Amino acid sequence: MVAKISNPPWVSFQSAPTDVGLAAASGEYIVVLNNDTVVTAGWIKGLIRHLRDNKDVGIIGPITNNIGNEAKVSTRYSQIEDMHAESSEITRSRMGGGRNQYAGIFCVVFLRSTYEQIGGLCGEYGLGFFEDDDYCRRVQQNGMRAACAEDVFVHHHLSASFNKLGAEKKQALFEKNKAIYESKGERGLHTPIETYKQHILPLRPKLTSCAAEIIFCTETA
Repeated sequence: MVAKISNPPWVSFQSAPTDVGLAAASGEYIVVLNNDTVVTAGWIKGLIRHLRDNKDVGIIGPITNNIGNEAKVSTRYSQIEDMHAESSEITRSRMGGGRNQYAGIFCVVFLRSTYEQIGGLCGEYGLGFFEDDDYCRRVQQNGMRAACAEDVFVHHHLSASFNKLGAEKKQALFEKNKAIYESKGERGLHTPIETYKQHILPLRPKLTSCAAEIIFCTETA
């Protein structure tokens, strides 16, 4: 079953549509996949396999062509048509490989039990930047690992939405959110902000009754 959820105008920060989808999902494994990605054959089975084989992993993502951390690998392709063959070469040489690393939430898989323990994304980061680092740190604070599957590749355009802000606003948002993230340090787990508690949590019983396997969350104008 596929369900489309259109969010109301008050949903103005990046984490809220994701949190609505998380609340509606009903499966054992939860997938977050941005709309600026192109997946490869077997990507979801590969990520789930790593979770099944490594019980201490709380969240896992793939390697990619474009990301601001060590999950980025060197690629030669310039056309999407060439991406699949090259990514197959890359992942074949890394089969079974994985490492501890914060996962970019452009593409991640985690267990429902992890979500129920950790909660949703932190809304303090507004449109985004550092919300994925925040989530991965919370995963670690709960005794689990954040990891990267080196034998799964997903193409990422990166910052497709952020680039619409313009360089100056984008940099200002980055610096603001960096300060928020660094201010938290190891002071403990994040408590959902009031907007999350007021709008997302009350929706969960209704959304979970949909029993949807795939959720598309969009923002309304």
